Amino acid sequence: MEFQTKLLHGKAVDNYANGSTVPPISLANAFAYESSEQLEKVFQNRAPGFAYTRIANPTVDAFERRVNELEGGIGGVACSSGMSAVTLSLLNILQAGDEVIAGSALFGGTLDLLHDLEAFGIKVHFIPRVEKALIEPFLTDKTRAVFGEIVGNPALNVMDVRETADFLHGKGVPLIVDSTTSTPYLLNPIQYGADVVVHSTSKYINGSGDAISGIIIDSGNFSWSPERYPGMKEYKKYEERNLAKYGRLSGSDERLSEYYRDGDTGASYGAGL
Repeated sequence: MEFQTKLLHGKAVDNYANGSTVPPISLANAFAYESSEQLEKVFQNRAPGFAYTRIANPTVDAFERRVNELEGGIGGVACSSGMSAVTLSLLNILQAGDEVIAGSALFGGTLDLLHDLEAFGIKVHFIPRVEKALIEPFLTDKTRAVFGEIVGNPALNVMDVRETADFLHGKGVPLIVDSTTSTPYLLNPIQYGADVVVHSTSKYINGSGDAISGIIIDSGNFSWSPERYPGMKEYKKYEERNLAKYGRLSGSDERLSEYYRDGDTGASYGAGL
């Protein structure tokens, strides 16, 4: 199925109420269930449904599923902005004492965020370009991720995703990429080995200027070992479920949803519409 056809007739496109061609904007902030037990299951990710709009609602869910299908991931989590998406993609897996390797020619807000991580005990090593020869000297047993932009903003340097991902996977390290500039129309980084894809959907996906939002897409291909990523220990059970259902591993979408219960990081109502 070609890109434009997938936008209109992909698996993520539902039959919306009253013949609507796009999902209606849901303004509800909470959702009722027949029993408190059923609500508890939904809230704890043990049953499908919606519990609270900060976590998800039908509009945001439609957006997540559409972008996820375009990127070829196992699941997506929408955020209130691109910077929120970048932040959560890292805080989801990091803790004090961990290290990250990142390009130095990144969007200014991302650079500020990476410097701010040092206040939480997370060390960031900056390199001019995200490529094997420059990454290797900084790899240690504390390295938990490598982060870079597919097309640098504003330097416009282009990452060799396949070479970088293959090298990192041999070291047991995930590659997290910001694909805002390339968009799913031009490139699907997951096909080339990227483990997590981040977008500031405020830019090209939303039409630029229509809404502020971001999204994280998980490939489902990286095994988040609880030994290296202690925050994933509770969610290891989801890897087994996803492996059986989708043939892919990740339980990190469930881990990400925990952040939405504790802060204003959830997606805006009109994201991507």
